Amino acid sequence: MHPANLGKDSHTSPVAENLVFHFEITMRKDSIFTYVVGFVLGRADLLRELLFAIDRNAKKRKLTYRIFFLGNLIDFSPDSKGAVELALHAVSRNPGSGLLLGRFEDALLQMIDETDRSVRQRMLSKWVGDPRSLQEIHVRIGKPEVSTDLLTDAIDQRHLSFIRKARRFIELDDHVLVHAGLEPGVHLLEQDPASFLKAPGGFENYRGSFGKIVVHGTSNPVDPVESYPNRIAINSTTQRNGRLPAICIDPDGAVHWLSAQRSGSRGVEIFSGQPSIVE
Repeated sequence: MHPANLGKDSHTSPVAENLVFHFEITMRKDSIFTYVVGFVLGRADLLRELLFAIDRNAKKRKLTYRIFFLGNLIDFSPDSKGAVELALHAVSRNPGSGLLLGRFEDALLQMIDETDRSVRQRMLSKWVGDPRSLQEIHVRIGKPEVSTDLLTDAIDQRHLSFIRKARRFIELDDHVLVHAGLEPGVHLLEQDPASFLKAPGGFENYRGSFGKIVVHGTSNPVDPVESYPNRIAINSTTQRNGRLPAICIDPDGAVHWLSAQRSGSRGVEIFSGQPSIVE
């Protein structure tokens, strides 16, 4: 079992260690701006412009910020490597930032760590996303077929190390960041690791309190960000020209979003707004 499968891999406060996942916030510790980026899905073109917009805004307003990525940096596009490089740079230059383990990163680690070569090759052929996500490696290596050996050799070891350090969840004062979801009523430290990677059936329909607002990613072609009473959904999409949203959580708890979207001949544009409220 590689590090990605450790269910208690987390950044958590002493409060969460002692209580079931329902508690009150008695004092605020978060004093910087927090950006949370949705599923990148290999769209380095969108991520590059989104990060530039975030940094430009921070410098203009003289803000200190940290940034978190909800996972699925890779897959579904021709530039997964570029996306990982951009995320790695952003996390490295902004203290307190981090990466959550996504379903595609988890699949990649499992494939790389599998010791049986034939099993590894079958895992590659059943890659959880679009096989075209490996196209860049195929082209770079110049081979007619991609084997797991060639795949492993082609991956930048800095990127692999970065992915191995990804966490299952990240807990803030008023929010909990997860990749896709969690099991309602179950303590964070008792969650099935699979619940973070693929939202349990009752997660999206649950209307009770999680104790803190859950921030998670989806790939739904709806509004960029939806705010429910107990969770915030960041909706990325690679369809058509693609859209990559992020939310900004202000120190006072206010939330707004900005999104990078490729708009035909106009290139990548940045949009911003308030989350759609869903009761």
